Amino acid sequence: MEHLKHTPFENEKIIGNNPESEKEEILTKREAGFYNGFLIKNGERRKTGEDLRIIDLSSQMSDKILEEYGLPKIEVPERIIHIIEEQGWPPYAAGCASFFDARELSVNVRDTPFKMELAKHIVHEMIHLKSFHVFRLYEFHGEPFVYERSVGINCVTFEGKKLFFNLDEAITEELAIKICQKMFGEKIFKKENDETKKIMNSNPRSIIDVDNSPKNQQDIYAVRYLGNNKDSGYLKRVIEALKRDKAPKEVEKQYFSYPVERKILNILIDKILMSGENEFFNRDQVFNEFAKAMLTGNVRKVIKLIDDNFGTGTAQKIEKLENNADEQLKLVEALPLVSKK
Repeated sequence: MEHLKHTPFENEKIIGNNPESEKEEILTKREAGFYNGFLIKNGERRKTGEDLRIIDLSSQMSDKILEEYGLPKIEVPERIIHIIEEQGWPPYAAGCASFFDARELSVNVRDTPFKMELAKHIVHEMIHLKSFHVFRLYEFHGEPFVYERSVGINCVTFEGKKLFFNLDEAITEELAIKICQKMFGEKIFKKENDETKKIMNSNPRSIIDVDNSPKNQQDIYAVRYLGNNKDSGYLKRVIEALKRDKAPKEVEKQYFSYPVERKILNILIDKILMSGENEFFNRDQVFNEFAKAMLTGNVRKVIKLIDDNFGTGTAQKIEKLENNADEQLKLVEALPLVSKK
């Protein structure tokens, strides 16, 4: 079968002991359903013109990222992006604002009236959608069953254990930040962006969390007030309060995600660059190695990059702490570089 040009299915592979013809048939059915079916979910609301513009921008800008790494653009029909209202949000995803479902190839985002927040989550999940996917084909009650094996470098065992999930999410979010920093300059985000700048510039110290959270000012992408938006004097009173070091409870901050996981990634990047025993001349070059490996599902490349610089078995040590990002961070902070001489 010749797949449609630049579709998510060029980024899919099915593994297992089944005949190649059966795997091809499964991919054919998945592709036919993807383009000809009509997906609708409980609690999903109808998309507005602004929603469609945000989806289009997210797809265009994530395609530019793919092009930077020599990868083809990926066509994304807007109907596989589901904006789900609060009452319809699935209980298993209660702790998150968005998720990517690899088996049905869908991006699911919790509804919000704020365009910058909606865009940020769509961008992140769209990067997962456009990264490489591997599925394993199993027999289940005599029928072929497609089971997610990996998305990017996040590998999933049959028991449901995730390997390199933290690094995969860190790389994905760093790419999302890169996209959002450009995309938020678009006209559709102007009002929210201007309000964020006004509040931030009034008194940045009162905006920053003062607890031991790994979040910091650089991670804030939107600040908004939750009061009466129709009250023209409300924003002015918020700014005056901030100048007196009193942040009103109505002020809410939106942060880029995975701060600990991104810190782990950035420490690895800095240490690899510091080694001076490889071909890298700047941080971007090191990050690009991780990013392209994630986008193409090249887990071996990530393992080699880590083990070559920190010693054989280091990647496995990091992976064993996958369920505890704080302990993973401590391990990475203590990693010594290995001399290759």
